Amino acid sequence: LDYWQGQGWLYIDRASGSDMWRANLIDDDLNIRWRRELDFNPAQIAFHDTTAVMFWINGWTRMLRTEIGASSTIIRSDSLFFFDREILNGTTSGKLQMASDGGWWLLADSYSRLQKIRSDGTKVYGANGLVIPDRIYRNRLLPDTEGGAYLIWEAGPVRMVKVIHFDTNGDKVGDNYPDDGLDIFDSGLMSLEDAVYDPNSGNVWVTAEQSVSSNGDVVSRELWVQLVGDNVVGVPNVDPTRVYDFSLSPAYPNPFNATTTIPFSLPDRASVSLRIYDLNGRL
Repeated sequence: LDYWQGQGWLYIDRASGSDMWRANLIDDDLNIRWRRELDFNPAQIAFHDTTAVMFWINGWTRMLRTEIGASSTIIRSDSLFFFDREILNGTTSGKLQMASDGGWWLLADSYSRLQKIRSDGTKVYGANGLVIPDRIYRNRLLPDTEGGAYLIWEAGPVRMVKVIHFDTNGDKVGDNYPDDGLDIFDSGLMSLEDAVYDPNSGNVWVTAEQSVSSNGDVVSRELWVQLVGDNVVGVPNVDPTRVYDFSLSPAYPNPFNATTTIPFSLPDRASVSLRIYDLNGRL
């Protein structure tokens, strides 16, 4: 169920006893305004101006697209190929996002290839797409307000978190981004947690987690936050060496014989009393 600004609520269903999928538009009082039969079950619905675009991805190489107007008129129904069908041999995982200019951004992450399809169906990067010179693990593909997009990813095998900002024509924005991406954090072995685009500033907030291990055991986890943009990389007025909250980490090694280490941190210097209890609650 998706809200269509100024029109109502759009949902997809299948009539009882039928293999045909339908798009249904209802008003705020749950009255059906219209129904329209579809050739496929949409994987995602996006709204652009006065139309709703429904699409389904086949192996991340082809998109079946149906665009419907507010009065249920079919504006267009077609099939778009993001890459040459020989490039992606088999299925792959990926991210698909609608650009603010009416086009589409697609990341085939297991093949490290990026593509943008313009609203007229032409490919920005040609049949082969843009090859990202890294093995891509966790990632985020965030459209901006100008038709471009931020690509943020974990780069293997050292797991550096990187970013590139592309404009509406598929070019890198400014000189801030190397071909293999700009390192967001100074450390490796990072796990990308999330990234959020701020349309007001044009910047992106990125969070990542770094685990510290000893003898194969995870003894602490640190959450890192970074502000990324075309002219800024860093969080202003934040001291990364300062502890902002109390934390108590698991003992290591565990199980142990005779001795173990229990890491903890304090926001300020203070006297500490540490008490240890057994499973029966005895001190």
